Amino acid sequence: EGQREEKKRLREELEDRAEMLQAEVSSTQELLKTAQDELYEQRSVTSDPEKRMEEKESRLSLKINDLVQSLRGVEAE
Repeated sequence: EGQREEKKRLREELEDRAEMLQAEVSSTQELLKTAQDELYEQRSVTSDPEKRMEEKESRLSLKINDLVQSLRGVEAE
């Protein structure tokens, strides 16, 4: 009878500990998700100006090519 009581007590302690650990895991996962979201947001903010600059450079390069072609056309006349 004493062993059954001890087993029951130990099982309850294990279940309580498992619940506590599961709560810690859930909390840690939430923190990790928040950190990942913040990191993604920072990367987006950082990459947007770079992307805009690349697009601007590309447009300017096309304009330069158009101007060069126009200039060559004028020189040919």
